[in-house]
Parts: sequence; C-alpha cells; structure tokens
Amino acid sequence: IDAGDVTQTSGAHIKKCNEYFDTKLYMRLRNKKTGRIIVIMQRLHQNDLVGHLLAKELGFELCAIPVIEQAKGGKLYSFGDFKYFRKEGEILFEEREDNKELDILKRTLGVNAFAGQYQQRPSPKGGGMVKIDCLIKFKTNPENYLAIVQSWDCAAKGGVANDYSVCTTWIQTIKGHYLVNVFRKKMEFPELKNTCINLAEKYDPDTIIIEDASNGQALIQELKADIISNTIAILAIKPKGDKEARMGQVTPLIESGKVFIPERAPWLIDYLTELEGFPKVEHDDQADSTSQYLNWIKSRESNGPMISEL
Repeated sequence: IDAGDVTQTSGAHIKKCNEYFDTKLYMRLRNKKTGRIIVIMQRLHQNDLVGHLLAKELGFELCAIPVIEQAKGGKLYSFGDFKYFRKEGEILFEEREDNKELDILKRTLGVNAFAGQYQQRPSPKGGGMVKIDCLIKFKTNPENYLAIVQSWDCAAKGGVANDYSVCTTWIQTIKGHYLVNVFRKKMEFPELKNTCINLAEKYDPDTIIIEDASNGQALIQELKADIISNTIAILAIKPKGDKEARMGQVTPLIESGKVFIPERAPWLIDYLTELEGFPKVEHDDQADSTSQYLNWIKSRESNGPMISEL
C-alpha cells in the first residue's frame, strides 16, 4: 500500500503522510492480532513516517543499514539465520559507489539529505540546517561580475508589531554568489517602496526579485509603474513549498562553497545568527530572502526560472 509521497520533506507533507497512516492505513489490517505492517523507505526527516512510528512506541522494529557503517568497532547484523558483521567505515556496495562517489553525492545532496537518504540517520532540521561554516568570507567586493541582484522578502503587514521586510543584495560571479548587503526593517508600505527605490539607486542591480505575496504584490505593481522598471528587471517570485523545504533545496549550494559573505559588516552577526538557528527562529526574513535568491539562481542555471517578468 502506498502511504503517499514520503519523499517530501516539508512539514505539511510529513504531517499528511503520518496522519494517513494513523487514521486510514493502520485500520486496513484484516486481523490486527496477527497482521503485520512493513514500512520500506529511506529516511528523509526526523519526523518522517519511520520516525513517527518509532516515537509512538507501537512495537515496530527498526532495520536501518547505512551506506557507510558508523558503529564504533563495527556492528553485527542478524536476520533469522543470516548474520553479517560490518566493520566500522565499511561501504555497503563499494563496487557501485566507493568513497569517491559517496563524497560527490555528499556534496551534491548536502549534509542533511545525505545523512537521511544514505546513512538512514536524518539530521534535525530545527537549527543547524544551514552550515554557516561553509560560507566563504571575502574582504572586498568582486570587480568582475555577471550580475547584481536584489532579493526582497516583504512583511505581510507593516508596523512595529509585525515581521521585518528584508532586502539582500547579491553579486553573481563565475566563482559564486557574494552577499554584499542586508537591509532589514519594519516598515509601512510607503517607506517600503521608497527604500526599495533607494537601495536600487545605491547598488544599481540588473534584477530585483520580489516574493509575489502580500505587500510584495503591491510593491511589484508600484515598481512596474515607476521609471525604475525601465532599467531594472522586476521579477515576481511565486514560492513553492514551505520555508524549510525551500532552504533545503539550496543547502548543497552553500555547502559546496559557492556562497560568500563579507568578513565584516554591521548586519553580519544578526544575519548569521538567524541563518544558524533557522527554521526555529522568531524571525526568518533574512533566511527567506537568501533562499529566494539562491533558488532563483538555481532555477536559471537548470530549467529556467519559474517566474513572471513584469
């Protein structure tokens, strides 16, 4: 029986799959005394279906075989009459994937995805999702570049009691992506629009990408009518998946050393603190602006952006 798309790692999909098992699938056993349920899947999240069932302590036995044996001193695997001892560091199917291939996979998937899908030990997504140690520091802005892009994450509502609006400014080069400025403030819409124009005049971006939601929609329309749209591409971004899923899609880019941050900046500590604690932080607007830009770049480099140009 297919319990749904268990490959989805967003909180909404995980909850839907777990609820389906609890409320529907489990009830389909003809004989609950003698019936057996076998769940076969790769691990993707601490709260995926396997994690959910283990946490409920329903008597399920876990059989997890990592691609690289991590048990100190090795581990004995026993299945009926079959027994096999794996040495520490032993690769499951080395003829197919040796250490070199696994290292490439680790860099491609990212640490979190590799830990779950290949090691069957998903890393916690609550903080530590973004490996900030992988961000490369730079002293001066690069002189040779491909484009300058500003990424706006606008608060749903203005006012001091609501979220921040954030603009991250990026310089795209052949080497990677340089974060040169972060602007973060709680603003009413008139100030938001003026700030967007002022930052555009200061950094002269080729493109401004704005989340197509709430105040972002109004900002897009206002900028479209402004003279700024004659020289700068204003792009509306329709986010897909939740915040955590969107960040998860770009962690491999960060972990591959393609994202650069300045050695010093007045906004740097707050930015890194938010990124390091994501998604369990009170405000995640800087993280959202970052993942929005990196996902946009990723889509352009692969199948083309899922956006509308205004």
